[in-house]
Amino acid sequence: MTNRRGHVLIETLIAVIISLIVMAAMVGGLMQQQRFYQMAGDVSETVGDLQRVETAILPELLPINPAAGDLVFAGQDSIKVRTSRGVYAICDKRVSTDVIITVRGLTGSSLPLRPDSAFVYMRGWRSTLTDDSWMPVKLKNTAPDVCPDSTPGWRANVPVLTVFADQVPVGSPVRVFRHASYWLAANPDGWYLKTNATNGSPMVVSGPLAPIDSAATSTLRFRYLDDEGDPAGWPSMVSSIAIELAGVGKVPGRRGGVPYATGRRLVLDVRNR
Repeated sequence: MTNRRGHVLIETLIAVIISLIVMAAMVGGLMQQQRFYQMAGDVSETVGDLQRVETAILPELLPINPAAGDLVFAGQDSIKVRTSRGVYAICDKRVSTDVIITVRGLTGSSLPLRPDSAFVYMRGWRSTLTDDSWMPVKLKNTAPDVCPDSTPGWRANVPVLTVFADQVPVGSPVRVFRHASYWLAANPDGWYLKTNATNGSPMVVSGPLAPIDSAATSTLRFRYLDDEGDPAGWPSMVSSIAIELAGVGKVPGRRGGVPYATGRRLVLDVRNR
């Protein structure tokens, strides 16, 4: 029979210390992994905020013509443009003192028809398409209506069409224009890019962002350039719009480090003739 001695105190302490070291290493690895996933999500969120700004603003700015007054307000962190916000088709037409048309939406069918400018497709006198044109009109006295096939639509008075009523048959498309605004607005948790929704109420596009001159996590700036690439002195002189975007995340890559930062500068040529 052999005698086996029990664990002495020093051996127990060594085992406990080794266990603590292993546990600390495991916890440290888990914390590093958690920080990695947090930072990866933060990078994705920061880039996504900037991409949402581009996705919202660029389609609005592409068709504008500043020389024709489409650039209504040109601010450093806000902009107001006149842009297309819906396409309709004439489903009914009546002629009285004015031409009264009823339209239904082709794109964005939920958009209400409001008193504003529009373009009506007008056929020429020849059988070819060469003399067809888009005629600028003003829509007045807009109100909900019903098309002959019982689908919902909108009614509007169009006085100028009285002379050209025969050249605008049922089925002609109508392009509706409205003022679209984008601006930075303060929320309790930061600044957000907002726009006017179809019902006129403010709607958040992206965020958090902040004015360029504030100490904040992100920036947005509009610059308005003329034909020479210099700052334009008047909205009607603008030939291109530079959009500067920058974003900084919230999660540092390591202890004592700085969060992820990214930025881009887009120059968008617009019509000016």
